[in-house]
Amino acid sequence: DILPEDSSWITALFADGTSPNDPCDPWHVYAASLHWSVMTITSIGYGDITPIRNAEYVVCVLCMLAGGVLWAYTIGSLCSIMSNVDPVETKFET
Repeated sequence: DILPEDSSWITALFADGTSPNDPCDPWHVYAASLHWSVMTITSIGYGDITPIRNAEYVVCVLCMLAGGVLWAYTIGSLCSIMSNVDPVETKFET
């Protein structure tokens, strides 16, 4: 058994036996930590459905990054449209 004071996020991730990946492989740990950091930075949040396999972590990270870029592009385009709505004001400012 793992004592609570010896527990970390790595042991919590791999100790329950749901992940078939090897916790000693640094790429698996890197994929899990990259998934967490992208999920936190993009403020997507922590849902009930989480990836289990290494490939699922990679796909989730790529989808979150693509969604973040698409969201930023959409907001930027809407701001650009809103700032150029009045052609008279734009001509006056130039």
